[in-house]
Amino acid sequence: MTRDALYGTLSIFGMIMFIFIGAIIFSRFYMGMGIRAYLDDILITLAVSRWVILAGMMLFIFLAGMIIHDIAIILVCAPIFTEVVVALGFDPLWFGMVFLVNIQIAILSPPFGPALFYMRGCVDDKVGYKGVAMAAFPYMGMQVIGLTLCILFPQIILWLPNLIFGLSRCNL
Repeated sequence: MTRDALYGTLSIFGMIMFIFIGAIIFSRFYMGMGIRAYLDDILITLAVSRWVILAGMMLFIFLAGMIIHDIAIILVCAPIFTEVVVALGFDPLWFGMVFLVNIQIAILSPPFGPALFYMRGCVDDKVGYKGVAMAAFPYMGMQVIGLTLCILFPQIILWLPNLIFGLSRCNL
């Protein structure tokens, strides 16, 4: 029993470490080749509203989160998108929270949402993957409403940090 638990824990830990290593190698390569600066320049100089660029980034994060592990998305996308967000005049703390909530919604989304596979392992065998996916939709809906409110009214996120630290970093 203990041996099986240890083996399972070590195999999951090994998989997560390979994801970390792969994401770090990709990030270093990406930054070393100058692709990050090139992408930053393209996104910042687009002749569209900063909200359109933000929506595009959120859509990319959502689609990536449906098929890629959340930690890998954070390690790869956060360094790239944070530079763009700050250059566009958004608050980095606000963006970080919106980024994480968006990833949470994405990993819960069918057809490949990783959280659905975790939940499938926790329910009775009579409940299939389709049942788990259907049960996730109300939670996704609530999270989408919360994310929309946080985007439309940034003070929901920034109120407490501004109260504690007395700062407002960027104007939204």
